[in-house]
Parts: sequence; structure tokens; C-alpha cells
Amino acid sequence: MAAGETWAQRYFRYRGWIPLPLYLSLLAPLPGRDRHWLICWSVGIGIVFLGSAFRVWAIRHIGRSARTRTEKTRPLVFSGPYAIMRNPLYVANILIAAGFAVCAGLPVYAPALTVLLFIHYHIVARCEERGLRERHGEDYERYVREVPRWFPRRLGPAFREAAPNSWREAFYRERSGILGLLAAIAILAGTTWFYVTNTSQNFL
Repeated sequence: MAAGETWAQRYFRYRGWIPLPLYLSLLAPLPGRDRHWLICWSVGIGIVFLGSAFRVWAIRHIGRSARTRTEKTRPLVFSGPYAIMRNPLYVANILIAAGFAVCAGLPVYAPALTVLLFIHYHIVARCEERGLRERHGEDYERYVREVPRWFPRRLGPAFREAAPNSWREAFYRERSGILGLLAAIAILAGTTWFYVTNTSQNFL
């Protein structure tokens, strides 16, 4: 741990790597894989793209701060998805992971994965909030009072405010995430083919 760095700062800095074992577990020979691969992939990919679209929408509003490494640098964003919840990027990530669990033929594991990731991102959000309170003071406190951390209560007028970034810029900023997403889909497709061809399962 770097000098003067708290556990919360360190946890936040490595937040993208901490849940990696959960993602890799989807490739393991876990029991109970669903044999209806076509249905699993149709539903799973739908959830993945829903989460991805939600993530890109959030990036349109937060911009380059989406990939900050320290919890103190993020500006306050009040528009778009940030008008209904304080952590739309983390919700998007949970949706994407749940979709991949379904694609992997493990829909029964999706709820457990969702809960574990929710706990992880709840810790991350609490770590981030400390820095935001220090930097933004009463402005952030007002935001906390008006917008829930996870579960939307109402839309509010800021929900419809124009995003400061274009869709093109949002996709550009998310290019590494999109490439990672495509790589994950390819790996899961290969895993699916392996299970189908080696277990005499019907793809349908």
C-alpha cells in the first residue's frame, strides 16, 4: 500500500480487477449448465447489450471521468442516468455480468453473481463517496438527498437534459470496453461450442 493510502483508496483503485475471479468462474466446469444454449444465448446477449447501452449512455454524461483511478477526481454529474441513480456505470456492469452468466448456460448462477457484484460495487461506491464529499461538500450532499445510490425513485427534470458528449465521443471513450466485451463474447462462444461438442448436448 502506498504511503498515506487508505484501504478504501486502494480498493477503489483496483476495483476493476477485484471481481475478475467471478468473471473467470463462468468458464469453469460448473455443474448445472442449461442445455438450451440457443435460448440462453438469446436472453443473455439481450441483457449484455442492455447493460452496454446503459453504460454508453452514462459515459455520454460523465465523459472521461468514467475511468478515473482515484475517488477524488470525479466531477458531479446530474443529468441523464445520473439524475435517477448515483452509480449507473456500476449498475451497467452488473447487468453485463449477469447477461454473460446466462450466455454461459448458468442462469441459476446469475442471481448469486449479481448479489456478489452488488456487494463489491456497494463498497466501491462508499469509497468513492468519501472523496466526493471532501471535494464537493454541500453540492454533493444535496445530490445525495435528491438521488438514490441504486434504486430510482423518480425521473426528475435533469433526466432529459442534453448530454455534454456526443454518442460518437461516448463510443470512442468506451472503445477498450467494447473490445473487451467482444473478446468476452468470443471466449464464451468458444466455451459454449466446447460444451456442446463434448457433452452431446443439443444446441437448441
